[in-house]
Amino acid sequence: METNTNTISSKIFSFFKAQKEKPITKSTEEIDDTYKKMRLQMIATTFTSYVVFYITRKNFSYAMPIMMKDLGFTATDFGVMSTLFYIIYGLSKFSSGILTDKANCRAMTGPALIIIGFINLIFGNSSSIPVFISLYCLNALFQGSGFPPMAKTLANWFSKKERGTWWSIWNASHNVGGALAPIITSYAITMTNNWRWGFYIPGIISIIMGIIALITMRDTPRSEGLPSIGEWRHDDKEMAQVKASPKNLSTKKIFVQYILKNPFVWLAICGDLGIYVIRTAINDWTSIYYVNTLGWDLLKANSLSSWFEIGGILGGLTAGILSDSIFKGNRWKTNLFYAVLLVISLLFLPIFAENNFLMSSIIFFIIGAALYGPQMLYAIGLIEIVHKDGVGAVTGLKGLITYIGAAMAGLPVALIKNHYSWSGVYILLIVFSGLIIITLLPLIFKDNKKCKLNEKTA
Repeated sequence: METNTNTISSKIFSFFKAQKEKPITKSTEEIDDTYKKMRLQMIATTFTSYVVFYITRKNFSYAMPIMMKDLGFTATDFGVMSTLFYIIYGLSKFSSGILTDKANCRAMTGPALIIIGFINLIFGNSSSIPVFISLYCLNALFQGSGFPPMAKTLANWFSKKERGTWWSIWNASHNVGGALAPIITSYAITMTNNWRWGFYIPGIISIIMGIIALITMRDTPRSEGLPSIGEWRHDDKEMAQVKASPKNLSTKKIFVQYILKNPFVWLAICGDLGIYVIRTAINDWTSIYYVNTLGWDLLKANSLSSWFEIGGILGGLTAGILSDSIFKGNRWKTNLFYAVLLVISLLFLPIFAENNFLMSSIIFFIIGAALYGPQMLYAIGLIEIVHKDGVGAVTGLKGLITYIGAAMAGLPVALIKNHYSWSGVYILLIVFSGLIIITLLPLIFKDNKKCKLNEKTA
C-alpha cells in the first residue's frame, strides 16, 4: 500500500514539474506540421483559459450593486474586499511566477480553473459577509496562478520577431473576458432576478474550461520533441537572448542578477503599476458610480465597462502589430503613443460623464484601447530584457508590484471618494497617467542607445 501511495505521489509530482526535453527525431516536414498545429492549439487554449479566468474574477464587481441592496454591503466593504483580493492576487502571482519557470504549464492552468469554478459555486450559496471575504481571498489565490504559465507558453512557442503580433491576439482574452463578465453576470441576474446566478454560471463555465485545458495544454516545444522556437523560426534576436542567458543557473541567481538588479525592470514595472491603478479603478468603480451616484440602470452602466473592454481589444491588437512593424520591436516607443492617448481621453471623461451615454461609451472605448495596449507591451518588454529562464519570475514580480497598485484602487479609492468625492478619484487617475509617461522616457533612451550600438557592430 505504501509503495502504491509513493508511486501516485511521484506521478503527481512529475506532472507538476517542467517536462523533460525529448530528443528531436522528426523530419523537417514533420517538425513544421507539428509546430503549426501546436502553436494554434497553444494560442487557442491559453486564450480561452484566460477569458474564463477573467470572467470568474470580475463577476463579483458587476454583481456588487445588487448585493449592496440585498445584503447591506457598503462601498467601504467592497473597497476592503477589493484591496485584499489584489494583495493576495499579487502575492500569488509572484510566487506562482517563480514556480512556473520550473513547472509544467499544463498542470498550472487546468486545476486552477476547476478549483475557481467550485469557489464560485460556493460563493453563490453564501449570504455572510465574512464568508464572502474568505472565498474572495481564496479566489484571488488561485486567480494569481493564471497569468505566469500563459506568459511562459507564449515566450516558448512564439519568437521575438513575431511575439508582439501573437501576444496582441492572445491579449484580447483580457478584453473578451472583461466584456463577457458584465454581460454574463448582468443577464444571469436579470433573467433569474437572483444575484447568485451571477456566480453559478461563471463557476460552471470555469470547471468545463479547466477540464479542456488539462487535455489540450502543453509545456515547451522541447518537451514535445521539437527544436526551440528561435531555431525553428531562424530568429536572430530570439537566439541572441538565449545566448545571453547562461544555462543551469539557480532560480535565485537568475532572479537576483537578471531581475532584481536590473534598473530597467523596475522602471517598466513602475509604469505598469500606473496602468493597473487606472484600469482597476475603472473596472471596479464604474458600475457603482454610474448606478449609485448618477442613477443609471445596471445594464446601461455595465455596458460602459463592455465598451471599455472592447476598446481594449483594439488597443492590444494594434499595439502588438505597431511594435513589431512600425517600431521594429521597440515596445517602449509604442507605449508612449498610447500613454499620451490615455491622458487626452481621461481629460475629456468628466465633460460627458453625467448624461451623454454615446460620448461616454466612446471615451470608455478609447481609454480601454489606451490602457490595454501598454499593459500587453509592458509584459512583452519585460520578458525580453531578462534571462530566458526568468520569464515566470519577472512576470511574478511584475504581478506582485502592479497588483499592489490594483489594491490602491480598492480601499484607498473608497477613502479618497469619501473625503474628496469622485473628483479626488479622477485626479488620482490623472497623476498615475503622468507617472506612466515619466517612466517610459529612460526606457526609450536605453532602447535607442542599444539600437545605435547594434548598428555600429553590424
